[in-house]
Amino acid sequence: MNTLIILIIRCIICIFILAMAGCLLGRLMVFFKTNALFFDWGKDVFYSLKVGVSAGTLAGFGIWIKVKLQQKKEDGK
Repeated sequence: MNTLIILIIRCIICIFILAMAGCLLGRLMVFFKTNALFFDWGKDVFYSLKVGVSAGTLAGFGIWIKVKLQQKKEDGK
């Protein structure tokens, strides 16, 4: 159970960082085309956190279930 919690937390953090990087890169591409930087830290952090929690939880559970199924398969051989 401890492994599941750690895995979910790590997935949430990784996906949060990727979502923030995506927001920053998107804003930079708009900046280079329009020479105007529109960036709202609050909205982008909240969006990235929302994406990180939802996708990270699902990814963590999915990876954990896959590993448990593989362990059962190997133990059955």
